[in-house]
Amino acid sequence: MADATDDSVAPLQAMQHVQVERALIDVALLRTFVSSRNEITLDRAFAPGFPVPPPAEAATKHAFLTRLAEIERAGADAVARDPGATAFLFGARDTLNAVAAPADAYTIAFTGFYTGALPEAGVLRHRKDFAEMRTQARISKLVLGAMAAVGVVLVVLAVHLSVHATVGKTVLEQVARTDAALAAIDREIAVADVRALSSMEQKPGIWSATMPRLCDRMALMAGMASRPDSIVHGFEGPEHWLLCDRRREAKLRNDVAKSELATWIDATTGMTRRQEPRERPRFGAAHASTSEETAPPELRLEEPGFSFGSWISWLPGLSVRDPSKHTQYTSEQVGWALIGALAVYYLPVLFGMLGGAVYAVRRLNQKILGSELHPRDWRHAVLRIFMAFLIGGCIGLFFRSDGTAVGSSGNEVTLSIAALAFLAGYSVEVVFRFFDLLIGQAARLVTAVAPEGPASGVAATAARA
Repeated sequence: MADATDDSVAPLQAMQHVQVERALIDVALLRTFVSSRNEITLDRAFAPGFPVPPPAEAATKHAFLTRLAEIERAGADAVARDPGATAFLFGARDTLNAVAAPADAYTIAFTGFYTGALPEAGVLRHRKDFAEMRTQARISKLVLGAMAAVGVVLVVLAVHLSVHATVGKTVLEQVARTDAALAAIDREIAVADVRALSSMEQKPGIWSATMPRLCDRMALMAGMASRPDSIVHGFEGPEHWLLCDRRREAKLRNDVAKSELATWIDATTGMTRRQEPRERPRFGAAHASTSEETAPPELRLEEPGFSFGSWISWLPGLSVRDPSKHTQYTSEQVGWALIGALAVYYLPVLFGMLGGAVYAVRRLNQKILGSELHPRDWRHAVLRIFMAFLIGGCIGLFFRSDGTAVGSSGNEVTLSIAALAFLAGYSVEVVFRFFDLLIGQAARLVTAVAPEGPASGVAATAARA
């Protein structure tokens, strides 16, 4: 029986010895932490109303520190055999944890291992009970470093995507402006043509049967040997030549804008345009040289195959794999559809994740500065970025792509949907509280207007009876 008792007491004594050793280490870490901070002092533990006051036998700060020094000098074996010293040690640790809050002995040690700035690291590195903490610190370094790299990639991708969308929107607006300018000049030409033809003296011949348009007639008259008014009378004045010159300039600007739009759509969808010179005609050397100089190169759409095509074409929903099915490939409608996809879906997702990453990095930095870092923090950071990703993907359901006015009347600020996604990713709690508020309001509204069910009707009848 005595042997059985000794066998059961020995593990308890070993466990108590380990607990005392750990309490001594915690007290040493906490005391060093508190004494090294300007905003945290041990004096407040002795103020009235402190939630975790020091042990009663240490009424002053000096007595408290003196008693701790005596216990640390005695060592773990002596303290484990002295119940009073053990009680004072654990009580002192509770007091120091309350003074150092929100940091505690564990987070102080873990932050020290993570940053490499723990003075006691050389001693604690050889203890087996700190092996798991050291491993977690190394894992946290790797994960947080990877998160930082992902954040940099997100920033670069978001900036490139924003610039690409801005360029596309600018090109589309330029196409719309040049289309409007060309249409206005065409209306002027039509009015001038009607006025000229109405005042023209009718002459027999081909000009009376089929009359070219004004600017076409201007081109024909340039090579005529006889005077223009001997063929068609009274409307080929200088103002008409200037009007046709204006149209040629407007048409050139419109062609350039549409060419830039086609290039932008090619870069967005991953299609390529290959220039192939036309085959020279076989008749007449002089005519061949003229055709060679004036004939524009052919543009032919090519499938990108396995290549990425461009840095953005791999995004889902933007790539075009079969150009034969897209006859209006360079139309403004396709351009605006791509701009809408970028503005409503891709940019909010990226900026939402970026907002979540900014919050996570800022929060982790605050914890490192306050020695509050914990092994679970990197998991929370990953979950935070994932929630920001979900919020960013859904933000386009609630706001317009052209921006939303925020603020009171007269002091409104228009935020783009990407800015709203960034704010939502940075403060997901606010968004979730907003969702909960909407759901609560909807539930109260449904409860107010829902008809009485059979059970509630029977209960109401029984109550009236």
